[in-house]
Amino acid sequence: MNQVKVASRKELGLKLKALREARLISQSDLAKRLEISQAGLSKIERGVSSLNTEDFLEVLRIFNVPASHFYPNQSEGSSGAALQNALTRLGATHLLESALLPSEDLEHASQVIREVLIDGQNPRQITALAPVIVAQIDRLHLPKLWAEFSNLQLERRLGWVFENTFEALKQVPKPTDLPTSRNHLKARTVIHHFLGSLAIPPSDRAEPLLRDILGTIARSNRTQSSLERQSSTVSEKWHILSPIQVKDFADALHASQNAS
Repeated sequence: MNQVKVASRKELGLKLKALREARLISQSDLAKRLEISQAGLSKIERGVSSLNTEDFLEVLRIFNVPASHFYPNQSEGSSGAALQNALTRLGATHLLESALLPSEDLEHASQVIREVLIDGQNPRQITALAPVIVAQIDRLHLPKLWAEFSNLQLERRLGWVFENTFEALKQVPKPTDLPTSRNHLKARTVIHHFLGSLAIPPSDRAEPLLRDILGTIARSNRTQSSLERQSSTVSEKWHILSPIQVKDFADALHASQNAS
């Protein structure tokens, strides 16, 4: 197995332990989810051993954090600023760009989409993906992106954000300038064909699916019940719990359009 080298063993172990304790997950429960022994997880948290690549990806999925969370010598704030800069550059012009230089790792639209959705917690960044997707529709290789998210078992997040973007495009006023109007029409066409190519919608699968959470962290049954009441038709289809609505994506598109 390849070993993850994003941080020293001690740094990775400390950050993993902090995440586990913050989410109120016992060491025993996390070990079961990773299909390793509790003693093995204890060694990882103490920096004696490290996660292999497959377990590292599973940790990102379980805790809804980006890989950059484990990068050495990088604060959460600077990572968030770099991501916001990338979103702004790629089409979400309604976001205020930070003075910090953007990360080279976030240059490409696909990488930005991946980073935002793996993190899955920031509603403003999630809805900002709509203008990014529309602006960069010619540069996105959607089948490849779907395959990458499928490998991470996060394909429902990708389908959810693209369907929200598609529905949002129907709601925003028609752009007055011809190039933007054509781009919106092309984005609607491309996204429509992409969603139509997905043979089996996740909600139609035979096996039961755990609700994925986006745009917030549900820490209690009460919070989860509240999210279920807010659930949109798109969220129901993709089996997502989120306070984010189609209108929020439409607002981001409209704001970005006006800021251009």
